[in-house]
Amino acid sequence: MTIASLYAPLLMERSQGLVAFAGGIAAVLLVLALTWRRGLEPVSVMLAGMMVALTASSVSAALILANGDYLFSLFIWGGGSLVQQDWEPTIALTVRL
Repeated sequence: MTIASLYAPLLMERSQGLVAFAGGIAAVLLVLALTWRRGLEPVSVMLAGMMVALTASSVSAALILANGDYLFSLFIWGGGSLVQQDWEPTIALTVRL
C-alpha cells in the first residue's frame, strides 16, 4: 500500500481494498515460490512467511521515512493511531460479508 500510495495515488483513492488484496496475494505467491522446492513443509512456509513480512515491512518503513512529507498519515497510522478512521470501512466490510 505504501508503494501504491507513493507511485499510484489515484489507484489508492479508487480501489484501496483491491490494492491491499493484490499485495496480500503477491506475498502469498512469493512465500509459495520460496518454499515449493521443499514440498511446502510447514516450518519452511512459516520461516519464508516471516522473511517476506519482515522484508515488506522494512521496504515500507524505508519508503515512508524517505518520503515522509507525502506519506505522513501512513506513518502515523503505522504507529497505531486510529484517529483518521471512522466507521465507514467497517460498514463497507460488513456489507460485503
